[in-house]
Amino acid sequence: MIATTTTGTAASINSKLKASLSRYSTPGGGRSGGPPSGGPPSGGLSGGPGGPSGNPPGPPGPPALVPPVQGGQQPVARAADVKSMGGLPQVFSGDHLLADNFIEEVKGYLRLNQDVAGYNSPIKKVALTLTLMKGPQVAGWTCNMGMWLDTLNPVLDNIPDVWDQFLFKFLQQYQDSQRENRARGEIECCTMKFPEIDDYIARFEDLSHIAGYDTNSSTVFQLFTKGLPNDILKEVLTSPTPQTYVKLKEKAISSTRSKVLINNILWAHNPNRGTGGFNQGIFNAFLQPSNFQRPQTSFSQGNQGGQGNQEGFLQQHGPGFCQGPPQTQYNSINAPCWMNNVAVPIDLGHTRAPNWQSGNQGCIQGNATGFGPAP
Repeated sequence: MIATTTTGTAASINSKLKASLSRYSTPGGGRSGGPPSGGPPSGGLSGGPGGPSGNPPGPPGPPALVPPVQGGQQPVARAADVKSMGGLPQVFSGDHLLADNFIEEVKGYLRLNQDVAGYNSPIKKVALTLTLMKGPQVAGWTCNMGMWLDTLNPVLDNIPDVWDQFLFKFLQQYQDSQRENRARGEIECCTMKFPEIDDYIARFEDLSHIAGYDTNSSTVFQLFTKGLPNDILKEVLTSPTPQTYVKLKEKAISSTRSKVLINNILWAHNPNRGTGGFNQGIFNAFLQPSNFQRPQTSFSQGNQGGQGNQEGFLQQHGPGFCQGPPQTQYNSINAPCWMNNVAVPIDLGHTRAPNWQSGNQGCIQGNATGFGPAP
């Protein structure tokens, strides 16, 4: 008797859904002509990760019994009065490139809060998802899906087939049909930047999964080796050559790790690596060029005499003698963060305070007079 009621309810839900979607038109978004009629069988998408574009698979079988763990571990009991946790998924505005990610975020949020009262209700799941769909490209479709929910009985029609039907129609309406082809084009250009082998593997496997490639196929083997640097590729393909993708990946990781270790050892043994002494490394920014000499001018000869000495010095040694290579000058304002709490060389000859004793007052006045205009 229960099976008959459930089957009749599922058929009624499907009939009401098709009636609601038949009124849907796409003035500014969605796929032209609306989603195709029909839907998945009852319970078709309750366990799937995102649902395929065609007919979904049937309901999963009962879970296999897990053998008891040695040591007498007991399952964790469900907590009472659990509050909702986690952040809501990003709002979906109709972008086909983000449709699969949006549904996966919704499933993750519902999975996290499955112990919260109300979150396990199929009708509530659909209603929550509709509240996260906003914008002109989804307004018409969400409106009709809301009208479909209003026709359902909150007690008799609150069965898993409601959520399954919604997922099936959503993917038909917004799923990216070119995702697989685009992933196959991107995987052709996927290359490794030494030594980021982990990032390369993660990106490659993600694109391979989207493109629908079998990890044990020769295509995956060739595409993976195509993106490796030449030095890593030579070591990976040396005898014994790996025969599976797992072995190929492990050998690429081992080769990269070895090269990084060798580079670190060679760098540590290099005497010219830039950190060998006080006059190298980070202190280079504070040092003057080795051929720098300060022109000596006499304050007592006045301003004109100082200019004459400077011009003679430049004529003797050339105008570029005092320039040297360009040096970045740092102070307490523009110094970078890596110079914090670092000892720096200081020329004490530029920090001598003048002698303000009365005995040198005439000398000081004479020097100041020497800088004035000539009588």
